[in-house]
Amino acid sequence: MEKINEIIYGLINQRIIKNDDIDIKKLKSGTTNGILYTLHINGIPKYVIKMDKPKLIAATEAFLLT
Repeated sequence: MEKINEIIYGLINQRIIKNDDIDIKKLKSGTTNGILYTLHINGIPKYVIKMDKPKLIAATEAFLLT
C-alpha cells in the first residue's frame, strides 16, 4: 500500500488529481500479473492505476488507444 500512496501523492503534487475525498480500492485481477487499484473520488470511481512491468503497461496502453 505504500507504493500506491506515493503514486497518489505524486499525482496530487503534480496537480493531475485533486486532494478531494479519495478512496483507494485494490482490485482482484485474473488477467494480469500487475496490481490494480481503483481511485474513487467523492465516492465515484474515476481512475484505475495499474502497476506492472513497463513493457506490459506499454502494450496495454497501445491496445486501449486503438
